[in-house]
Amino acid sequence: MEQEARIDEFLTVFVQRRAEELLAEQARERGIDLAHVTQVLFVDDANTGRSHVAAVIANGRGEGLIRARSGGVVPGEQIRPEIQELLRDRGFDPDEFTVTPMTGKLVLTSDVVVTMGLSDEEKVQMPTHGLHQVDWDDLTSLEGRSDLDVAFGEIEARVSELVDALLEKEKDLAEREADPEVEEELRRVIGELHDPERG
Repeated sequence: MEQEARIDEFLTVFVQRRAEELLAEQARERGIDLAHVTQVLFVDDANTGRSHVAAVIANGRGEGLIRARSGGVVPGEQIRPEIQELLRDRGFDPDEFTVTPMTGKLVLTSDVVVTMGLSDEEKVQMPTHGLHQVDWDDLTSLEGRSDLDVAFGEIEARVSELVDALLEKEKDLAEREADPEVEEELRRVIGELHDPERG
């Protein structure tokens, strides 16, 4: 049993690394510098509905500059059938998405963490470590809702506003001109690091 656990852990790490390699390869082909890709994590209670929907929308709207993932504080067993159908109707393959537990590593490798309808007790479990966190407390669960098209639209509007703001921030950073004096100071410090005698 212990041997199987080690194999499962290895496979999980292998798949994650391969996914990162494919992401980097696709980014390079599109001329995107992954150093400037904003990592967004959507977290809800079970990761079986709204957080997946939010991540799908963010990735589609992010122009390759937003990488969205999702996780659950107490993850369920699978994405709910009605959510799978909702994604399928909009051209997404729900088989590509799996329920993911919220882990410290998942949170700390994100630039922005969006909590979706979490209780105060659940938020305490979030190791945000000073990261930028957005709380969508009023975004209720999709479970039991019959108006999923309306629900999708609500999430889409909220996510689109967030993504647009993040893209605008990236644009501002890209267009910001460097201060010549600061650049000169950086060159001097780097030079001293490589040649201590110059200091």
